[in-house]
Amino acid sequence: MTKKKTKTKKKNQYENDIENFRESISSFFTSERVHFLCGLILNFLVLYTGVALTSFFYTGGTDQSAIENLPLKDLLTNRGHVDNWAGVWGAYLSDKLMNHGFGAPTFFMLFFAGSMGVKLMGLCRLSLLKRFLACSALMLWSSLFLSFCFLEYFGDTFLFLGGKNGYYLSDSLIKSIGKPGVVLLLLVSFLVIAISLSRRVIPFLQKIFMLEWINKTNQSEKKHKKPEPASAKNHEDEIDAESFEEETSDEEAEDEEEEYVENDNDNDDIYRTRNDDEVEFTVDVPADEEDVGNDDYDLSKLGTYDPRLDLSSYRFPTL
Repeated sequence: MTKKKTKTKKKNQYENDIENFRESISSFFTSERVHFLCGLILNFLVLYTGVALTSFFYTGGTDQSAIENLPLKDLLTNRGHVDNWAGVWGAYLSDKLMNHGFGAPTFFMLFFAGSMGVKLMGLCRLSLLKRFLACSALMLWSSLFLSFCFLEYFGDTFLFLGGKNGYYLSDSLIKSIGKPGVVLLLLVSFLVIAISLSRRVIPFLQKIFMLEWINKTNQSEKKHKKPEPASAKNHEDEIDAESFEEETSDEEAEDEEEEYVENDNDNDDIYRTRNDDEVEFTVDVPADEEDVGNDDYDLSKLGTYDPRLDLSSYRFPTL
């Protein structure tokens, strides 16, 4: 009985030790300090790699012979000399990433690594899965695009913008679907990536496919279109018409005469001119027929005025 008890105690202690070890590991990886330190180290590596890749554009030609002819061990023992800003490790790493990898689009993956380090440090919140998919798609597309554009210069320079991976991919696609097929593939893939990254791409493409910009340009040209100048013949006809109107107006002015009109009343004399524009009347009123005043008129005979008599059938509206 004692042996069985000791065995069970040992098993329980072993299980407890395993559980404690698991808890310590989980607490270590879930602590904020560890996350912050990991993000800080990752950002340091990203900055170092970015400096090395940037220096490769300027010093890659001089460092290529040293990197290819000497092994890494000899470079580390200072038997070789490099001009890269990040030293031997920077020259070696940049050559592997640029020429033997995906070329200049490697910066997209550096951007993803930097965003992951920032998230580990707790500086921002973002979706690493979406960022990884976007950066990887842009890196692959850019590598294929650059390799396809500079395919003829491959091998003549120290810098392969699309990398060897992009070169082999573009070469195989050209052999299988031809250059027009590669161009269409690049265009369609670019539109797919752009639509997945932004919602504003679809309305923009709809405007282009509906040819609204052509209609707008035509309308603007019609608005800003100047009237054509009249011919010399029409100009002469206008001048003749104006001179004819002036002559007729002068003749009518000379032929104007005053007419005397007698009214039935002997005392009312009216003078009228034949001017069509202005007609004047003068009336002489005799002194005997002056207006009679209304002082003696009695208004009380009419009574009070009732305004409702005209609208006797009117009914007020209800509530």
